[in-house]
Amino acid sequence: MKTLSKKIKMIVALMAAIVFSGTTLTYAYAESFTVASVSNNYDYKDVTGSGGSSFQTNIFSVKDSSGTTYDALCVLPKKASPPVNATYSSGEWTYDCRRTKIYFYGLGSGASSGPLSDFTYNQRVILTHACLAYEGGDPDWNGGSWNLLGQAGATGYDAVMELYKYAGEHGLPDGYNAATIYLTADGTNSPYQNLVAYWEEYTEPRGWIELHKSSSNTAITNNNDNYSLEGAVYGIYSDSDLKNLVTTIKTDASGLAVSTWLSKGTYYIREWSAGKGYDVDITTHSVSITEANKATNVYVTEVPQKGAIQLHKYSAMPSISDNNNCYSLEGAIYGVYTDYACTQLYTRLTADKNGNASVSDLPYKTYYIKEISASKGFELSSEVFTCNVNSTTAVKVDAPEIPGNDPISLVLSKRTADGHGSGNARLEGAEYTVKYYDTVLDTDPAQSGYSPKYTWVFKTDENGRISLRQDYLISGDNLIYQNGHCVLPLGTVTIQETKAPEGYLINDTIYVAQTILENNYVKTTNLPTEEKAAQETPYEGTISIQKFLGGSDAVKTSEPDAEFEIYLKSAGSYDAAPEESRQIITTDTNGYALTKRLPYGTYTIHQTKGNNKYYFINDVDVTISENNANYHKILENAPIEFYVKIVKKDVDTGNTVNVAGATFELYDDTGAKVSFKTMTTSGIQTIDSFTTDEKGCIYTVEKLLKGNYTLVETKAPEGYVLDSTPVAFTVSEDTYTTDSGVAIVIAEKSDKAVTGQLTVIKTGEVLDEYKGGLYVNPDEKGFTYKEGSLSGAKFNAYAAEDIYTADNQKDSSGNRIKLYGKGELVTTLVTGVDGKATANNLPLGKYKVVEVEAPDGYILNSDEQMVTFVYVDDKTPVIYESLTFSDDRQKVELSVSKLDSETGEPVSGAVFGLFTKEDIVNADGKVIVSKDTLLEKAVSDSKGLIRFVKDYPLGSYYAKEINAPAGYISSDEIIDFDAAYQGQDIKSVELTAVFLNMPSTYKFTKTDITSGAELTGATLTVLDKDGNIVDTWTSDAKEAHVIKRLVVGETYTLREEYAPYGYLKATDIQFTVKDTGEVQHVNMKDEVARGSIVVTKDGEIVSDATIRKEYWNNLVFNFLKRNLSGVTFDVYAKEDILSVDGLNTVYYKAGDKISTIVTDEKGIARIDNLPCGKYYLIETKTIDGFILDNTPIEADLSYIDQDTNIVYAGMNVTNERQKVQISVIKTDSETKKVLEGAVFGLFTKEDIVNADGKVIVNADTQIEKAVTGKDGKVTFTSDLPLGQYYVKELEAPAGYVKSNKVIDVDATYKGDNVKVIELEAAFENAPIKVEFSKTDITGEKELPEAKLSVIDSEGKIVESWISEAGKSHVIERLPVGKYTLREESAPYGYKVAVDVTFEITETSEIQKVIMKDEQAVGRIIINKSDSVTGSPIEGVVFEIRDKDGKVLDTLTTDKNGYAESKLLPICTYNKDGSYKEDIHYTVIETKAANGYILDETSYDVVLKYSDNAPVCIEETVKLTNTPKPDIPKTGDTGNVYRYALLALLSLVVIVSLAMMKKNRNQKN
Repeated sequence: MKTLSKKIKMIVALMAAIVFSGTTLTYAYAESFTVASVSNNYDYKDVTGSGGSSFQTNIFSVKDSSGTTYDALCVLPKKASPPVNATYSSGEWTYDCRRTKIYFYGLGSGASSGPLSDFTYNQRVILTHACLAYEGGDPDWNGGSWNLLGQAGATGYDAVMELYKYAGEHGLPDGYNAATIYLTADGTNSPYQNLVAYWEEYTEPRGWIELHKSSSNTAITNNNDNYSLEGAVYGIYSDSDLKNLVTTIKTDASGLAVSTWLSKGTYYIREWSAGKGYDVDITTHSVSITEANKATNVYVTEVPQKGAIQLHKYSAMPSISDNNNCYSLEGAIYGVYTDYACTQLYTRLTADKNGNASVSDLPYKTYYIKEISASKGFELSSEVFTCNVNSTTAVKVDAPEIPGNDPISLVLSKRTADGHGSGNARLEGAEYTVKYYDTVLDTDPAQSGYSPKYTWVFKTDENGRISLRQDYLISGDNLIYQNGHCVLPLGTVTIQETKAPEGYLINDTIYVAQTILENNYVKTTNLPTEEKAAQETPYEGTISIQKFLGGSDAVKTSEPDAEFEIYLKSAGSYDAAPEESRQIITTDTNGYALTKRLPYGTYTIHQTKGNNKYYFINDVDVTISENNANYHKILENAPIEFYVKIVKKDVDTGNTVNVAGATFELYDDTGAKVSFKTMTTSGIQTIDSFTTDEKGCIYTVEKLLKGNYTLVETKAPEGYVLDSTPVAFTVSEDTYTTDSGVAIVIAEKSDKAVTGQLTVIKTGEVLDEYKGGLYVNPDEKGFTYKEGSLSGAKFNAYAAEDIYTADNQKDSSGNRIKLYGKGELVTTLVTGVDGKATANNLPLGKYKVVEVEAPDGYILNSDEQMVTFVYVDDKTPVIYESLTFSDDRQKVELSVSKLDSETGEPVSGAVFGLFTKEDIVNADGKVIVSKDTLLEKAVSDSKGLIRFVKDYPLGSYYAKEINAPAGYISSDEIIDFDAAYQGQDIKSVELTAVFLNMPSTYKFTKTDITSGAELTGATLTVLDKDGNIVDTWTSDAKEAHVIKRLVVGETYTLREEYAPYGYLKATDIQFTVKDTGEVQHVNMKDEVARGSIVVTKDGEIVSDATIRKEYWNNLVFNFLKRNLSGVTFDVYAKEDILSVDGLNTVYYKAGDKISTIVTDEKGIARIDNLPCGKYYLIETKTIDGFILDNTPIEADLSYIDQDTNIVYAGMNVTNERQKVQISVIKTDSETKKVLEGAVFGLFTKEDIVNADGKVIVNADTQIEKAVTGKDGKVTFTSDLPLGQYYVKELEAPAGYVKSNKVIDVDATYKGDNVKVIELEAAFENAPIKVEFSKTDITGEKELPEAKLSVIDSEGKIVESWISEAGKSHVIERLPVGKYTLREESAPYGYKVAVDVTFEITETSEIQKVIMKDEQAVGRIIINKSDSVTGSPIEGVVFEIRDKDGKVLDTLTTDKNGYAESKLLPICTYNKDGSYKEDIHYTVIETKAANGYILDETSYDVVLKYSDNAPVCIEETVKLTNTPKPDIPKTGDTGNVYRYALLALLSLVVIVSLAMMKKNRNQKN
């Protein structure tokens, strides 16, 4: 809350700043300002009394880019005042700084109370102007050396100092806000003054109200989204009658509401509307604002509202459950839970007979209603109803419940009876009557007198099934639906067939099924489905076969061993048919076969084996439609034979070869040659070879029997190559086709036509050698050529006549099919590296060959040549022919023209060389001339012409000048000749170029090395290589010194004899005259001394960690100083840095930023080559982990002497690293009180790595343990490196549950201005809670009046209490450990329970301890004795009866006169288990012992409970019996006396018993 309040206050302060700031806060930075007007002059003499009007200043009106105007003063007194419309660049508006307060107390609203209050306005203008200049660091603030305002002690000087000091010590008064902005004149070296513009505003001092709202019951509102402190609206009034509204405020999520600024005074606050879930507070709160710029706090609490839930349970299917004895809404129990998973039960709801239940007084939150126990006949619903209780209006829940029903898909399924096949008997069409009863019985309810509630008649589908669907129903009541599906209600159904389907007998079995609900699962049992399906028996019959061989002309004979598949036709095949509906039968020696009994249906007779020279019979169908019938079939076969047609084919085209003369032989599968005998005019002739006719085919004269044969060619037709490879073919019913209506088998043989192969050979002149010896002059060497093969020549081959297909095929017009017409292009050939090109597979005929593309470097040969391919025989597959062509090579001619570059006239005597630009390779791939080889020299003639005359091959060359003409500069210009191939129609390549020459020139200059300005007055000399003076002169800044005609290639020296004043003497410059046409230039520069600043930066870096197990802080981090790379410094001029060239050029003005430098990996940052002078450095950026040190560091680079080239300034600087402080606060999660004694651990969240990249501490390592103090706080003391950490609780305070919360601590770098990262982790502990229940033995009732104590392991009583009816006892904050629950005294009527030992564990869940008391019991003991003698009486029978006379026990005394009852309850109890009243038992003697008089007295006995609660209460009843008297004899006085005495004793006993009973009644 403190942090939040701070944030709110910051926001309020910002709002206040916005209110006070006027227009200036509309931007933080203005791009430009313009001078709008300039006031009259203000003279220094107004202060000093002297100085005249020469020293003046002005007040300027400046306008920003938005058009707003401000007053401004200059801060550079020695510069000129700017005119109107002068432009300025700006910095940022600065509030509450010394500069702003100088203006405020000098000329602003504070002038009357400031140190200049005794001065006039004109004087204050001068003094404020001077003070602003002094504050800005202008050394001329007092007019420089003129000291316009005097020195210390002078009025003007002292007033400026006093104003400067006062502004540094005083702030702005309450209500005032002011700002200044520094304006810099635009333009380089601007002559105008810089300005400071000023703005101020006054607002009445005010405060504000902070209202803090909280819940009156945080136990139900904390972490509850249904309650929100946010959005409560309050009115703030200025009067107690609440009539004058000042403003309104609204609370945020924390309950905080902050008002706008309010004037001091008393205000009255009343809530208008409450936050979500709260009642409106009608209390009026009074608050007074007494201090400015501070918050006045008001604290209020809100009462959370509560709600209710009303649940209505109803049947989702009243058509099922209404008026049905199997269903009831009453008794359904619902749980009200606080979690969606329904594990946290809050309370229960029980539905009445109408399905209604309700609960109230519920805290606002989301509850979840789920059924715990369903009512009769209804399914337990798993639906969770979400109830958002967030208003006082009860949330209504409609809970539809599904009455138990079974959406069974299958009511009945039929199948063929075991041991029978179904054949084509159809299960479809059977009709069944289904009856439903609203009772659950195992037998037919009709037999018990029940009437069906619904009756339906269904028909079976094609699978013999009945589904509970409308399309199966043929008559009866309407079906019952749920969600579009038919269902069965709970109850009993009976199912009976009333009509059998086709092929089956009727089944009159009655099936009884039950639809029941068990364990929230509805099932229907005993339906006649699947394994319990209703069984049906089909009709059955047999099939017999008689099998014969032969056709219509053959003698019919029986065929033995013929095999047949007999199968149900509808199955489609034998394999697909059921086993009961299929059979394989084989004929006997008489050709007869018989099937087994087959079920009703149509069957297929399919032959699978038999004589393979005969066709198998076509499938025959037989239908079994009668029971026990036999169906007989007679079957016979025909032989298999065909003619053979032999056809000759072309292997490439696939067409028939229409050329006669192909001869063949046939062989059967034994290898014997096939022959036929035929009658001719010469007699019987044997035919064993077959020759094709002009159609390319021939037929056998007779049919061939079924079998495998081979066709062998013995002679090919003309134009084809013989192929004697045998061709196998088969004669069978699967291989024949029809030809003109005749069944034949075709045997084909393919041959390849003879073709031609043409080879074209290309030759020509190719490069061979570059002749001449190693030391021969290049001009004496030359290129030689030889005849060689040429690649890349392209030829076209044309048909020189019409060329036809070899197979003699004709088109639709009867003409032979042409492959190529005369003159048609047949193929194109391109020669390879061997100079040859080949065309294959040319049809026989005549061809013309023509060259169409010459090889690169050659001229096209246009001559034509002819070639013809002619058939030889069928053993020669290819005819070979060749042709040779030759080409001429293309030649090369090269030349150069030499001209003067200025006059353009020809120049003779220039020597040029021609060089190879690339290696020259001969035809064999050998380099015969290397790249850059000089091939030829040539000299320009009088016309400037240079010719290269050798026979050069095509290629790349270049020419360059070897020797320039006298008086000229040679040129490095290269002339490239690209003698590339120019096409097959050009005989030679002709190339020429132009080359120019120039004379030489030298220029000498002397400049300043810093400014580059030309210098006058340096004495310079040029010396030749022997030291002779060539020329001496004095430098002139106006022009350079020129020397012409220096010798090309010779080296000279330029020496400075005397340097200009203020410069270092330059070193000699040697130069060599270059062979160049450009004006050559030597520039000698004089240097001045330069400076270098070197900064070394270091800081502490974590190096390793030391383990100290004996301390709570397990690890101690060690730090070493290391150089820091990446630290940034800005370098500034401390004074004006001027040039030494006499021009007083300002390199840097005082305060100018010069450069930014950054330390390298060694921690060093440097800047070199600075002009001499004084500088300072400001650190502007440090590296992550360190604090920025912005203390200025001075660096003196003042000039020493002209022999000292570099002045150094070095310094070492150390950065302080950023520290980390982590603290923890521990509170009770419920009371929010701080907790002492919680142990916390600080851990690494990630590996800690040192500067060398080594992991010194692994992630999840414990660094330190710490214990919270009485204030609930603890701070870890470890000196931590920056990184990611986390804090977790290691041990909870006694009586609390350790928090599982892990708080991540982001201790990464927080910026260079944070010295210590302070982080606080807040933890809460839930108290350990133990719930103690004192119940009866059932565990259902909390018993009152039991005195209970909890005793710790040391025997000390922790807490004692008296149990209350229906209420458990809770002890909170019980430390973990073992305890004993002891019952000091039990409730009246109960036994004292045995001690319960339990252990408290650390968990947030409520731990429960239950102690159960057993009800006290007792027994009645009877002692029976003789009333006269006192002796025990055996065999006396007693009954113990309750108040209603019911006999509870029967007792018979033993020989000791002793009898005891069974254990009996001693009292009755109220519903809450507490004592109600004692039970009175009656003891009656029902049978006396022999010789004794029956005692008919009823004895009332109470088993009285005592506080010591014995295990068993015993009540002893002592009774006597009087012996029966003897009948006295006459005169027997002794007997009379004896019986008189006995009567007297009996009377005494009766009186005693009566007194005992009276005493007992009084006690009761």
